[in-house]
Amino acid sequence: MYVIFNYKYLDLQHKHLKEMIKQITKILILTVLGYLSVDVNAQTKIYSNDKHPAIKCQDAITTRVQKNLFKKASYCGWFTPTAAIEATGPQLASYVSFLTTDSTAKMVNTDGTSNFNGWHLAGACFDPKDENYTFVTDGVALSKFNKYKVDSVFFNYLYVRKLDSAVVAGVKVKVVDTLIVQFHNPNNLRFSSFGTAPAEKYGFPKSFDRKIGGATGATYTEKIPLTNLDSTTVTPTGWRSKGMAIAIPASVADAPEGEDLNQVGFNIFFKQMIANNQGDTFEARNGAKIKNPVNYAGFSLRINENTSSQVNQEIWRNNAYFTVNKQLYGGTLNGWANYIAGNAYFSARYFTCAFHLCTPNLKATDVNKKGYGIGKIVPNPAHAGQDVDVEFTLGNAGKVTLTITDLLGKTLKTVETNTLNAGFNVIGFNTAAFTPGVYFYTLNAGAFKASRKFTISN
Repeated sequence: MYVIFNYKYLDLQHKHLKEMIKQITKILILTVLGYLSVDVNAQTKIYSNDKHPAIKCQDAITTRVQKNLFKKASYCGWFTPTAAIEATGPQLASYVSFLTTDSTAKMVNTDGTSNFNGWHLAGACFDPKDENYTFVTDGVALSKFNKYKVDSVFFNYLYVRKLDSAVVAGVKVKVVDTLIVQFHNPNNLRFSSFGTAPAEKYGFPKSFDRKIGGATGATYTEKIPLTNLDSTTVTPTGWRSKGMAIAIPASVADAPEGEDLNQVGFNIFFKQMIANNQGDTFEARNGAKIKNPVNYAGFSLRINENTSSQVNQEIWRNNAYFTVNKQLYGGTLNGWANYIAGNAYFSARYFTCAFHLCTPNLKATDVNKKGYGIGKIVPNPAHAGQDVDVEFTLGNAGKVTLTITDLLGKTLKTVETNTLNAGFNVIGFNTAAFTPGVYFYTLNAGAFKASRKFTISN
């Protein structure tokens, strides 16, 4: 587009009129050039104040699968992105966020006002090369030379059932909702960056389809039926959550060696059996009776509320990602289509989750030359009454004894196993008999013996 004034053929009798035309010409040209230079899909930072209280006490953990699928790797362990973030200094605040199939159901707040839910999908991109994992994961971080497999993912979820049965085609049936979990290998993710000076990296799936509840090209998809057995509780002070572990088939869970682009990811989407009608209420915090109740799900949300201490993802891609209202229906928000990276928020948002990986060419710091080693206890700290797992490696097949003692050396619990295979193994036990405090767990396997501390919290 060009704007041209030919002064030769203009009958201008006043200098100020000629000057006015010059200024108009300049403005038009700058406007056109400016229009041509603007990226209509430019991704910019986002502000969100959508926060709901969580309470520390969790409901019982729902373990869907065994998570130790790879028995003979050099190193296996859990990696928690939010722990790596907190290792840099900031402490993340805990909240919950909701997932609804569409945007038609509303929440009534304590003051009687209402708003429609704007969140529909939550996920995380995971980069085990982040050096901050050395502070929280047995001193281990992968390098560009490490290929790895993710055999399991773990996340905290909430599922509130307001509607237990419904009439479908004239027949009363039990409501069974669905949680859709998708896992993505590096070739299914889009890696890019946003902003300047410095640019922040992010990763999320290449596509989104509302009908399938996630990406069209996911490496692995599992549809989990949700019933009243999966439900969580709501109190006047907040929402409780449960934990869920999902196995990832070994045939699809590969991440090759790579200089940079070898991250993986996963996401969850909630699909209701009974569709919402416009104006249905999924929760009323003011105590009002809900006329048209609907079921809803959600996830554990962590937020860095310290605006002066945000963790820029300049090197690693340990970012959450979310799908919100406009994106659900094909639109964009501040230039973000399909998903928004969690680090694009002024107060960065994170999906509370963990990835369990194994790598064949990385040695754990505590594995000796004969192949024996003691690993973490997960979770640590644990709540009293919670199930925990102790990870360890055996150089040879054999029986193992796990002993729990207090700080004075008094034995409080002993767990003995049958013969276990060589390689990576897990022993689980419940902490119901323990009061809050610091304890030791000691592993005995033949001539090998090692101990570590762990904590029980309220």
